[in-house]
Amino acid sequence: MFETVLSYFETSNILAAVLLLLVTFYIRSRQPTNLPPSPEAALPLIGHLHLLGKNPRRRFKRWAQEYGDVFTLQMGPQRNIFVNTLEAMKEAFIKKADFFSDQAQNIVIARHVPNFFHGIISSSGSNWKAQRTTSLAILRNFGMGKNMLAEKILEEVSFYTKELAKNNGKPCDIHYLTNMSVSNVISSIIFGKRFEFNDPKFIKQIEMLNDLVKLSTGVLVLNRSLYYLPYDLFKGKKADTSILCFAQFYR
Repeated sequence: MFETVLSYFETSNILAAVLLLLVTFYIRSRQPTNLPPSPEAALPLIGHLHLLGKNPRRRFKRWAQEYGDVFTLQMGPQRNIFVNTLEAMKEAFIKKADFFSDQAQNIVIARHVPNFFHGIISSSGSNWKAQRTTSLAILRNFGMGKNMLAEKILEEVSFYTKELAKNNGKPCDIHYLTNMSVSNVISSIIFGKRFEFNDPKFIKQIEMLNDLVKLSTGVLVLNRSLYYLPYDLFKGKKADTSILCFAQFYR
């Protein structure tokens, strides 16, 4: 008798939790009347993600033709506005920049580098203006706008071309080599040194940085709860490791 009652309450709790989750999603996903048009087939929890397919760009182009230059999509729990034409972008980000200049915080980076969004790259509004003024002054002292910056770039270009010459004109992938060269220009100005292209630690950092960029622009940014799913399905732990190792390398 007791086991039957206990089983009943457990089932009731599960059903209540599922019902509460669905109601919460329904309330949050109701689209305000003043938003741009949106496809109707949004599902609980995932929104319109199931409609993207293997080629999201093609789907976005089709939606732009159907719903116009600006439309709304529910990407998991997050509502997104897509701006598709140059004219619409100019209207939003230039003519009405005060309304559209704020930037969303990236969940992947915010977990370990919360102050990242107070710097010049990802800050917004008055904070960004203050950071920009200060950063430009510092960069000028480091050589920006002077011969020093040009010298560092030309110095790195010489290493870059010598490395390319080792391929004897054969086709090669310049992705990592270009990343390392750009990183070396920054490192030589800020830290006063560059890294060799065959430095295993430097190569590892560039690989981690590339992985981090991919992970921080993927599905992980949609919902913080994806980090806690078993078996690291969405590479959250890998992103954490990349951030910590990358920061440790430059300390």
